[in-house]
Amino acid sequence: MKKEALGLKIHRSSCKLPGIDNKYFYFEGKEGVNIEEGVARFDYRMFFPNHPQSHEFLDKLGPKNTFIFFKVLFSYFDAWYMLLDFTGRYFNTKKNPQLFNQDLFEHIEEIAINYDIDSFNYFSLDGELTLDLYDMKIDRTKEDYFFPPNEFQELFSSMNLENILTNHGIDYYPTQTFEDKDKNVGNCELVVHKMLKSSEVGMIMHTWRKLNSYNRSDLMSNVSNILEFIAKDVKNNKDSFSFDVLPKDFEMLEELIDIVTNSRRKRGLYFGLFNSSDLWGTLSRHGSKNLTNYKAISTNTSLKIEDIRDNMMNGIIPNEEELRYMTNVWHYTTSIIVSLWFRLKDSEKIG
Repeated sequence: MKKEALGLKIHRSSCKLPGIDNKYFYFEGKEGVNIEEGVARFDYRMFFPNHPQSHEFLDKLGPKNTFIFFKVLFSYFDAWYMLLDFTGRYFNTKKNPQLFNQDLFEHIEEIAINYDIDSFNYFSLDGELTLDLYDMKIDRTKEDYFFPPNEFQELFSSMNLENILTNHGIDYYPTQTFEDKDKNVGNCELVVHKMLKSSEVGMIMHTWRKLNSYNRSDLMSNVSNILEFIAKDVKNNKDSFSFDVLPKDFEMLEELIDIVTNSRRKRGLYFGLFNSSDLWGTLSRHGSKNLTNYKAISTNTSLKIEDIRDNMMNGIIPNEEELRYMTNVWHYTTSIIVSLWFRLKDSEKIG
């Protein structure tokens, strides 16, 4: 056992992520044995990256950059669990082949009624985190460092992680190969490896995992940016997808992208709304020009995103239930697209 280890301390007992130990990191479970030899829930949980140069991180990267690197790696773990959770509960084409025979937009609207974005908040990165030098023998923090969240730096690091580490003298993770039987979303090591080896994949998954609350004012812009990036990637880099292995999944991905970007009727419910500065003001992608003169709050109880959009254009503000439903449609659509794109994208293709 190492005497000391550098890790992230997650200062909350409510973290829902499972304990895990693999090639890339160790995250302790939710419960341990207390002094009376009884089972007790931890007040905090420790996340330790597994890297042969872990003892050099502070000297080579400095405390702040080490903290950012650990948070990015932890976000990949969170994104893996979100991918596993989402596909298991909502969208598994292998277990539910009837999905290929449904009208996709009707399916999205039907699911959106009872969908819950908050269920993807695992109380992990959005609470208090510190970088801790941990004494493993006595199970106590020897030294800790606190830094306020910096989402810009974390996102930028997810896009450039290999360059940042290697330019600071830290060896990057070598390429792994996986047997076909191990290529599934339940394999955390495979999924994280894919994020580490592709900056585009890491960036998208790092951003997608943040879509876990109705209260984030940047949800619309994050959804829009994810969809726009994936749409361009599918159009311009088709040879980087395994559509020959999973042709129906790729056809579904293309159909969904067509719905949100090209379809005359449906595009207006996605990018047509994301970009409408008249309806959303500074919440929109393009900022405010001429705000709609809203007259009243909607009393509508039927949930159809087209009706909500049309009412907004006529000066009716969506009520809370309508806003929730609208964001459910966007979140669910985005999550389907992300899950299909991730499985089909090159590096390690997941069947």
